[in-house]
Amino acid sequence: TDPVSLLLIDIDRREMLVEHFGEHAWGRLLGALAGILLAVSRSQDLVARLGSGTFGILADGLDAASARTFAGRLRNRIEQSELDAGVDASVRLSVSIGVASFPAVSHGAADLMRRAGEALSEAHRLGGNRVWSYVRRPRVPVSIPVCFDAPDAPPLGTICDLSHSGIFVASDAPLRAGMRLALCFRLPGDDESIRVLGRVAREGENGEATRPTGDGIGIEFERISDTDRRRLEAFLHDRRRRG
Repeated sequence: TDPVSLLLIDIDRREMLVEHFGEHAWGRLLGALAGILLAVSRSQDLVARLGSGTFGILADGLDAASARTFAGRLRNRIEQSELDAGVDASVRLSVSIGVASFPAVSHGAADLMRRAGEALSEAHRLGGNRVWSYVRRPRVPVSIPVCFDAPDAPPLGTICDLSHSGIFVASDAPLRAGMRLALCFRLPGDDESIRVLGRVAREGENGEATRPTGDGIGIEFERISDTDRRRLEAFLHDRRRRG
């Protein structure tokens, strides 16, 4: 029942910085950044390098609000630091941070990582150098046909409810959790379809494929264009406002 939060920290403009500094200086820059993360983190936090310019902090005991405050303090510290890495001091380093918390918005470790990743992507999409926390938003009930996004592909089923991060579909397709699907659907009143890459998020009992006789199929969005995202969010905002 104790909370735990995950912060994913990603260096902004990574490719430009690598090209500007060169690989050797880039390595020193990463080391200096790691030093800041370790200095700001608490003794019980787990700090790890996860990728080329991505770090993670697993913060034991921090709920969603505390984790966001911690992430904001960390982002500000990095932005204001003159990293002693033997690189051009005229280039300021900034990071984007995605935050997700258990049990507030996740059910386990894999879910926590995925939610933090979604929050990090949103921080980058909004221009970087910011903290973004994953927040569950209520789904909107709809009845919209959804199809596989391929020529002459059969329909998957009917979207029963919709949010900015996924759909819930009534379907008899034997889909298992983790499967990735290219889908398209048309919002009421729109002439153009919205296209997404989604991931099946739920399965039936004992790992059986999900069917509409149970809860249905939950599909989380993994990729959607900025244009389609704006159209979707405008539709959801209007439905929530009216309903």
